[in-house]
Amino acid sequence: MDKRVDYLDGLKGFIAIWVVFTHFMLALFPKGYVGFGSGAAGNMKAEVVANLPWSLLSNSSLSLYLFFAMIPMFIVLGYRRHGNDVAVLQRQAAGRYFQFVIPVFAATVLAFVLYECGFLKYDAMAELTGAPWSQAIIPTTHHVGWMLFYGLLGIYFNNQVEFLTVLWCMHIIFIGSMLTYGIWALFGNSRYRCLAGIVYVIVGCFMPEYLVFAGGGLMGEILYSSQKQEKAGKHTNRTWIGLLCILLGAMLGLVPSPLLPEHVTLHMTYALASMLLLYGWIQCSWAQKLSSWKGIVGVGQYSFSVILSHILVLYSFSYWLYRLLKHFITDAGVLFGLTFLASLGVILVCSKVFFVLFERPSRLLAKRVSGYLCDMGENKDKTGAVR
Repeated sequence: MDKRVDYLDGLKGFIAIWVVFTHFMLALFPKGYVGFGSGAAGNMKAEVVANLPWSLLSNSSLSLYLFFAMIPMFIVLGYRRHGNDVAVLQRQAAGRYFQFVIPVFAATVLAFVLYECGFLKYDAMAELTGAPWSQAIIPTTHHVGWMLFYGLLGIYFNNQVEFLTVLWCMHIIFIGSMLTYGIWALFGNSRYRCLAGIVYVIVGCFMPEYLVFAGGGLMGEILYSSQKQEKAGKHTNRTWIGLLCILLGAMLGLVPSPLLPEHVTLHMTYALASMLLLYGWIQCSWAQKLSSWKGIVGVGQYSFSVILSHILVLYSFSYWLYRLLKHFITDAGVLFGLTFLASLGVILVCSKVFFVLFERPSRLLAKRVSGYLCDMGENKDKTGAVR
């Protein structure tokens, strides 16, 4: 694996741990949180300001949007590396659903069964920590048939928070991926490539959550160009520019909604912040070295499993650990920090097992299905019928 792939996998690892950290904050230490399920009313700006700097972390979904931005970046990078071969996009698009179906369905079923059997302590955690977010993510449906439909299909087309809260974003990941495949298949090899960006912007006007995919696609182009220049010995050292972009992206992406100017939305700031962070990482050799550490690269390779499974640990193992430590530690911040650090190792082990059992087989299934469907299509084009 070359250095470029290493540092990108490492960045995915950082993002996954950042997502875990954010959810632990919401469940155990929601200082200044005014988002979904908070019940915040009145002067939310004052609430955010009064709890700085914690409110910057508890209210930010930048980590997830950065994860979204990396999806089109990898798609475009792969497309360029294969000589702008549309067949590459077709194969990936054909297997995209099957790449997700096993781990997403498994996570849905596990969350349903564990909650119904009393192992996931949403109510108890809310009572123990006083965090309303835990109360807000309690499953509202107990119907097995709906759970099966939701886990197999429904989750890819709506953002209902049923059974497992992290799955609210699956429709963005899936639809955004298919949108990227379609746009680059149409315009990726054209001299009017700028039309790809225009299409993203038009879609973003109606569905602003997909604006982040425009920046991710552009970063894929820049990353490919950077790699070509480096191989040709023409790479320019822009470490300081990259570091500045990382700092600006982090500052912008951490600004909570109540502190934004009127008519500026979180979708806009997250899209721009993600683009700045990715561009900075592409240019900054220090950041690349940081995310090339072997341990974090390994986490990045199963980062999707980390995101899917960490809630199951948070509301089971971490609940009991927090409850135990609370008898000895009175400081809420220290209690949160110790619970998070102790739980992180358990989450990474469980996520690795989840990856081996569910995500890896789903990748193999996607590869086989996409190969079969595309080969079948090629045979049909040649003979007029499927052989």
